[in-house]
Amino acid sequence: MFYKFRLYHIVIVSIVSAILFSMGFYVTHLYEIEKKRLHDEMLSNVQMTLNSLQKSILHFIEAYEVQEYEMVIANEMRHKDFSAIVVNGLNLANILGESSHYRGKIQQINAKIEDFDPKNPTHRQLLLDAYFSKQTTITIENKAIATITIYATDFYIHQALRIFLTESIIAILLFSALIAGILFVLLTYFVIKPLNQIIMQLIHRDDHNAISPYKIEENSIYEFSALSQAIHDYIKREKEYHSALRLEQEIFRIAIEGIQDGVWDWNLVSNTVFFSRQWKEMLGYREDEIGNHFEEWSKRIHPDDLKSTMKLLQSHLDGETQRYESKYRLQHKDGSWKWIFARSKALFDENKKALRVIGVLMDISRQVAHEKALDYSAKHDPLTALPNRLFFEELLEKMLIDVFKNNTKVALFYLDLDGFKEINDTYGHNIGDEVLIKSSQRMSYALRYGDIIARLGGDEFVIAIGNVISKEDIIIVLKQLLKDINEPIFIEKIHSTVRISVSIGVSLCSEKKKIDTVALLRQADQAMYSAKNSGKNQYQFSPSFDSALF
Repeated sequence: MFYKFRLYHIVIVSIVSAILFSMGFYVTHLYEIEKKRLHDEMLSNVQMTLNSLQKSILHFIEAYEVQEYEMVIANEMRHKDFSAIVVNGLNLANILGESSHYRGKIQQINAKIEDFDPKNPTHRQLLLDAYFSKQTTITIENKAIATITIYATDFYIHQALRIFLTESIIAILLFSALIAGILFVLLTYFVIKPLNQIIMQLIHRDDHNAISPYKIEENSIYEFSALSQAIHDYIKREKEYHSALRLEQEIFRIAIEGIQDGVWDWNLVSNTVFFSRQWKEMLGYREDEIGNHFEEWSKRIHPDDLKSTMKLLQSHLDGETQRYESKYRLQHKDGSWKWIFARSKALFDENKKALRVIGVLMDISRQVAHEKALDYSAKHDPLTALPNRLFFEELLEKMLIDVFKNNTKVALFYLDLDGFKEINDTYGHNIGDEVLIKSSQRMSYALRYGDIIARLGGDEFVIAIGNVISKEDIIIVLKQLLKDINEPIFIEKIHSTVRISVSIGVSLCSEKKKIDTVALLRQADQAMYSAKNSGKNQYQFSPSFDSALF
């Protein structure tokens, strides 16, 4: 979780940081100025001392009075910025036969002043470590008789600069603390307090969890006063709107309670769904057994219907359709499936993005069941429950399309029961109907998966066999049909058995010999009559069978 900063913390830290940053630049500038001033002052002191020594020790050098000018040098070494003063007596060096003759004073690290010894390595290192050095030459009649060199140290410069920085930083911190205190008081009274009152104004709620007017104190700052008044006016309008909305919601609730259909309201922004009590009861659930998530609906859609249902809904959400309408199955609490007709309409924003979907669901299970029953009775024989002629021709048409598309073959058997009239005349139509039912069952048992059997009427049946490969395959099925139908049929009502046979005509449709449904039936019918005329209880192939097969 992120730390939530207070406004005055941010303002004070920002302003104090700006002050510190600015003052830092300013102090840095002053530091450089002070450093330059101290350096220039040191240069001036060195130059003045050189000028003074040049005059004061001239006659001592001429008289070779070394001790005298060393006393003068020792006196000048009291200056804090000098680390060494060295005189090279050129005349004295010539007299002594030396290349140089150094005399002077040097200040050790412990501030002790001692005679300069050019052979002492410590003295030489101190001269090398000097902050800077300046030299002047003493001449008589344009002849150099000696040189004076002053070596300066920056120890006291650094010391002075440290004091300067310390005093400056303390002053900046005190000034920043003073500014921070003043800002804290001003911000608290003029900014934080009015903002807290505005916040209270926005979070104050009434019994209906709606924003309630909360008048705040007058503020001397115009912007806060105007903001507070604007918020106060907005809250009043919002309260009036919520009152009207509660009234509309109550009317909506009464309207929902008054209809039998289920109502659902899907808020796509929050991805929550309101399901009415009727919607839940339609599926066998109590009010508290279904949540307010979209999945409560989608997970109950039949797997075979889910893809198409969601596709229709998405098309509407994408603005491709005026409304959403779909017929699908929803799972009841007991595991059964209910047929539902859903109709919905989405609410879109100015960018044509769906924000909300409101719709109704109607239970049409009885209607669907009734339609299926009507469709079934219209396509099936009421006695044997086999497809009737109309439905068979529809199914056969699809098989023939497959022949033309995939280069397969379809054989058609036209069957007519032999001796059925005698059974009817002898035992009556009830026994005849039972013989028809059991004969149709035996025909069905002899077929393969995907083959079609139908009753055309009376004692006439028709069978379509797909994916025919050879004539021998067909003969196997034909012989099985003749054998099964010839088996005695026990009739419980007469406590006796009856026998019946069948005559079968066979026609064939192939890619090589394409014919339509009517012609295929006609050829099989003619072959069946040929089988009857030849003694019954047998099968006959149509004249064009072999040419269609090979």
